[in-house]
Amino acid sequence: MTDAQRRAHLWLTGTVDIVYPFAYSAFFVGVFRRFLPSRFGWVMIAVALAVVPFDLIEGFAQLLILNGGLDYLGVKAIATSLKLALYIPALGLAMGLLIVAGVRWMRRAEKAPV
Repeated sequence: MTDAQRRAHLWLTGTVDIVYPFAYSAFFVGVFRRFLPSRFGWVMIAVALAVVPFDLIEGFAQLLILNGGLDYLGVKAIATSLKLALYIPALGLAMGLLIVAGVRWMRRAEKAPV
């Protein structure tokens, strides 16, 4: 990686990777609050919020690695694994809930008088 590429990667990781976990967690929390029963919804909200610290740790480890801290590769690997173990089920459930809600909305729209 050239020095310019490394600097660009540092800036992208240091900015976008900080905001993005909060954005997708807020999206998940909103979908779960709207479409899930209260007891299961709160469990999934906790899962969605638990993703944030692991994603931030992963991003911080990435910044350290890009600055020559190769000792943090293990931290990044563990944080990435934990992040994905929480993120993928939350994403799948959120997308499934939105599809079900969309199908229900379409069915109601078909039956509504014009």
